[in-house]
Amino acid sequence: MSVVAVFLAAIFVAPNFVDWNQYRDELTAYAKSFTGRELEIKGDIKFAILPSPILAIKDLRIANSKGPRDADIASLESLEIHLALTPLLTKNIQVTNLKLGNPVINLENTSGSKDNLPFRLNSKNKTTITNNEPVGSPQRPGNNNSFVNNKPVISGFKIQINNFLVENGTINYRNISSGHIETIDKLNGRLRLASLNGPIDAEGTAVVRKIPLSFSVSVGQIVQERTLPINITTNIIPGSVKTSFNGFISNIQENPQIKGIFTVNGSKLDKFLSAIGGTAELPVIFSKPFSANANCKDQRIRISKRDLWQYQQYECNVVFKKTRS
Repeated sequence: MSVVAVFLAAIFVAPNFVDWNQYRDELTAYAKSFTGRELEIKGDIKFAILPSPILAIKDLRIANSKGPRDADIASLESLEIHLALTPLLTKNIQVTNLKLGNPVINLENTSGSKDNLPFRLNSKNKTTITNNEPVGSPQRPGNNNSFVNNKPVISGFKIQINNFLVENGTINYRNISSGHIETIDKLNGRLRLASLNGPIDAEGTAVVRKIPLSFSVSVGQIVQERTLPINITTNIIPGSVKTSFNGFISNIQENPQIKGIFTVNGSKLDKFLSAIGGTAELPVIFSKPFSANANCKDQRIRISKRDLWQYQQYECNVVFKKTRS
């Protein structure tokens, strides 16, 4: 019995004494074989099993494809992955915390038909998935991506993420053809994912076009593989403006359409208009409370080669409400 105890202790404690930096080349080579992108790790790599498995990497960069102006599509000052130990014994990878420190993502559209977003997955490493079927069940023809109980499966292990944290993130988008640039910075948020079919909850803060705001997103479970309920709320600091959208996306697999009710209300219309327009202060006559709502329907979504997305059809009836002022 003592021999077994010593053996188990060695298995769990030994990783704490290993210099994992010596495996840097193997780790980056595997990442390239899986994604087709160069992975560079400039900082330290740490891994431990007790008291719970944790992988920590400092200064990580993922190279861009050929063509974009930015050398990296993504960079992280730190990456931490915390796992629950017991579920590993039943081939379940339960990520209790996944934290990105100071991430920067650079999205770029270099031409009307090319962007830097896609990753080339090696066919030998593609995720094997079966939708609500036992592991090992035959896949449907033509489907290289599937899931077990709505969770991705890699090498027989089911994966679940309980807590996804972003600290001080930045997202840059550049369209070379039009010269259009958008930046979201100071992004701090938390995401919780029950399953790939929902529900999903996220909340956080960010600065968009130099406008500070907070956001809350709730995505329900997919209904009959066709309809996805969505609730989005934002609080925009200039003008104390609150916006909300309550609706759903229908026909998500074939011809997705957005339907729902959009509302907005605030205490200072002049502050809000000045912030979103980047203009000087407006006349005092605009310093009034305001509110409006819109019933949006038949907004068909299609992926555009020119931009990341665009609406194919838009119909929205807007009603401005009277205020006491």
